[in-house]
Amino acid sequence: MLLANKTPQRPPRRMLIRAFVMTVTLVGGLFLAPALSVEAATLPSIAVGSDPYDVAVDSANGDVYVTNQNSNTVSVINAATNQVVATLPVGLDPMYLGTNPLNGDVYVGDNNAGDVSVINAANQVVNTISVANTPSGVAVDTATGNIYVSQWNPGTVSVIDSATNTVSQTITVGGQPFTPAYDAENGDIYVPCWSTNAVDVIDGTTNQVIATIKVGSGPNYATVDNANGNVYIANWESDTVSVIDGATNSIVDTIGVGNHPRAIAVNPTNGNLYVTNNGDNTVSVISGTTNQVTQTINVGSGSSPQGIAVDPFNGNVYIVDSGSNAVSVIGLPAGWTPPTLIPEPVTVGSVSTQAIGNLGFNPVGAVQNGTYMGYVEERAALTAGASFTGEGTDSSYLSAILDGSGVGQQQHVSAVQQGQFAALYQKLGIIPTWTNNTIPIAQGVAALRKAQAPTLAIENYLVQIGGYSWAAAQQQAAEGFPIG
Repeated sequence: MLLANKTPQRPPRRMLIRAFVMTVTLVGGLFLAPALSVEAATLPSIAVGSDPYDVAVDSANGDVYVTNQNSNTVSVINAATNQVVATLPVGLDPMYLGTNPLNGDVYVGDNNAGDVSVINAANQVVNTISVANTPSGVAVDTATGNIYVSQWNPGTVSVIDSATNTVSQTITVGGQPFTPAYDAENGDIYVPCWSTNAVDVIDGTTNQVIATIKVGSGPNYATVDNANGNVYIANWESDTVSVIDGATNSIVDTIGVGNHPRAIAVNPTNGNLYVTNNGDNTVSVISGTTNQVTQTINVGSGSSPQGIAVDPFNGNVYIVDSGSNAVSVIGLPAGWTPPTLIPEPVTVGSVSTQAIGNLGFNPVGAVQNGTYMGYVEERAALTAGASFTGEGTDSSYLSAILDGSGVGQQQHVSAVQQGQFAALYQKLGIIPTWTNNTIPIAQGVAALRKAQAPTLAIENYLVQIGGYSWAAAQQQAAEGFPIG
């Protein structure tokens, strides 16, 4: 689970001018059909840095934070627009996140640096705090303001005073502690301990371990549902979630989920819990009332879902897709309406089209000038005959290709090829649209083969739309694309 030091890579820096529209199309598909298994092509995604791991929502400023391990950065997403608005350099191998609603600070566990970076509500890194070693989870006690940081090795929890941002105490717990959770009802902190298959309970007043609760095999994440008072533990090796009654600190249920559950988030807008299953690229949805799995969401082949978080204000669920360097977004509550998107004319050479110009940046100039690699792709798409005219009504979602993971695939497909391929996909009608936001991948591959598209274009389609890994797409090519 803990990764070795990696060479830093520059994260994609582009503004996703159409991913916003894709998010809206998911509402009917997800909330009106509780038994639905969602196809990967319908999940909107936001490009972040390299090898993202954890995600958290800061209720103080409404921003969403994503750690990027290989980039040594944190991506900041504006929850109102689902756009990346900042990329912050932090320590080496940032993995775990915790947000403090008392002062708006965000705490980042830098795994290989052995420290915690502190980001304030203005999205500035204001402090770095040394801890014992290999921080492996962060929890915030909203009663005392203390920050609890677990350390995989040597098996301790550091207590940080958020008023001074200094370590005030170190608590010894069971072997290889992972992501803890704070229970506001009883004031306790629950620490999953991987090697002992147990959860150590710390009294938030005395900072003493007061109980040890046996759970499933390989516990690695804890969360608390304040609505029912239960504590939920993801057991990586058992493929289960243990349910602890916070009043008695006893196991009351064990829920079977997908393969290798990694993280859990509670959605206060609908009472559900969401569990990322890293081993089978799915998310299990659990009813907080019945503790039963009510839905399984397919995040996409090769997505390797890791962290997960819920925006308590709008109910959006953010899933870290480490395999595609992106964050998927589930849902929007009924009645939510996006801001009016105002198209502005943009011309590239002899080609004229439109871009959305009122979301707080300048896409028109960026497309024209090719400011970032993503806009080199857009220029290539335009000159190859693609059209963005009428975005937000019935046009093809070129964002499915040019936004999301496309920028991070330059080692396989050049920016110009990416744009040219996108234009081809649009011409063949095999990109999701406003009226048809689910495209059968096999149908798209068949259309590309019939059009005698280059093998690379078909492989790229499988990766960008079908959610395949490059290795899986190349295997399809070697076998003659049996899927289509």
